Amino acid sequence: MVNSFSLAVMNKELIINSAPQGVEIALLEDKKLVELHTEKSDGRFAVGDLYLGKVKKLIPGLNAAFVDVGFEKDAFLHYTDLSPFAKSLLKFTTMCMNDKSEQGLDFSKFTIEPEIVKTGKINEVLNGKPHVLVQILKEPIAAKGPRLSCELSLPGRFVVLTPFNDIVAVAVSPAKILSEQTKTNSILRDLLNADFNKIVINDKNIYSDTKNYIQKIAPEKADIVSFYNNGSTIFDSYGITKQVKSSFGKTVNLDSGAYLIIEHTEALHVIDVNSGYKSVSNNQEQNAMETNLEAAEEIARQLRLRDLGGIIVADFIDMKLPDNKRKLVEKMEEFMGPDRAKHAVLPISKFGLMQITRQRMKPEVNIITQEACPSCNGTGKISSTLLLEDEIEKNLSYLITHKNSNLKLVVHPILYAYLTKGWFMSSKMAKWKKKFGQKTRLEENSNYHLTEYKFFDKHDEEIKL
Repeated sequence: MVNSFSLAVMNKELIINSAPQGVEIALLEDKKLVELHTEKSDGRFAVGDLYLGKVKKLIPGLNAAFVDVGFEKDAFLHYTDLSPFAKSLLKFTTMCMNDKSEQGLDFSKFTIEPEIVKTGKINEVLNGKPHVLVQILKEPIAAKGPRLSCELSLPGRFVVLTPFNDIVAVAVSPAKILSEQTKTNSILRDLLNADFNKIVINDKNIYSDTKNYIQKIAPEKADIVSFYNNGSTIFDSYGITKQVKSSFGKTVNLDSGAYLIIEHTEALHVIDVNSGYKSVSNNQEQNAMETNLEAAEEIARQLRLRDLGGIIVADFIDMKLPDNKRKLVEKMEEFMGPDRAKHAVLPISKFGLMQITRQRMKPEVNIITQEACPSCNGTGKISSTLLLEDEIEKNLSYLITHKNSNLKLVVHPILYAYLTKGWFMSSKMAKWKKKFGQKTRLEENSNYHLTEYKFFDKHDEEIKL
């Protein structure tokens, strides 16, 4: 039986927003945001960049070395990330750095050194702390420096080259030897296919570069690139801003009414699947299966969107039938098929937990979707009503003693109700009139936050306190 899912035509769109702080790139699949990349204007280290580094310290206990590539923290190079031809690479690097001839090193006369063994030791290969040509495997994360590899690769659209590089005849470590393409071009190089039907860019230079790049790699697709200059923000226009706000919080709502709770710990990510107000029939197993399948598709999207890495534990709704559990795992693998990061999906445990491992190449995308409360400024606490009342009375007293008259006080409707409650002569406003010998007009404004208040003079101009 042919799987109908595989027959579906998926429309892909790339929306590129250029801003002063960098470039934001949104990948949409059938109008749904699945990847969000940020290329900062001051970003120095990117996965795929080649550097000439200098070994600074060997750590035999970890079978690894720390290498200076120009980052404030030395980069990490493990023995398992050395190329089998590491000795040849070191020899070639040294020869290039020592070569002073005008014509450069003749690589045709280069002899390959024996391959290193998989179970070898780091000090057997990098003894003497040599200069070494490395490639960024993982970007700097938190306080950690980049992770490196000596298995050099230069990805193209249809082929990946793994060469030695003679540009090392002219560099002094630490130095960048070869930079990865821009994030836009690297995405297009890896993903551009017949499903792509739109690329929209709001920057003329990026538009021109992208157009030229596609003209080279896929000229039949050059017409899908367009320049956006409609005035409004490009991410707002394509509904991306709203999707970002709804997709990056702790709670992610699904169309059926079910929802996910996504929590982060030091060691792993935990995702809890809840049925919410989803309508239920008499068949509990079927309901659980439908909710779990919907959740699995969204979890696969969330992993790509947030670029979550390491261990992910998903707590699905309990199901009894082994066939349903197996089908859920198969569908999760299918949903994660478009994910370019290396990943693995493990069978559901007897406790109903699915474990997923996913390679992390860069810091996860973490966008704050909540805004600080204007009343408490994010503290969760506000002044008590009695203290606020005293504060207003103190300011009112100050203004009146400084010859201000015909004052108007504007407050939030709830505060307005508090200040006017009671009998005509027993309200707070009546007591203030009696105490200060003049009436103060009170108005309510629903645009004010709960504890906000302002005084205005007889000309209706705000008095700054």
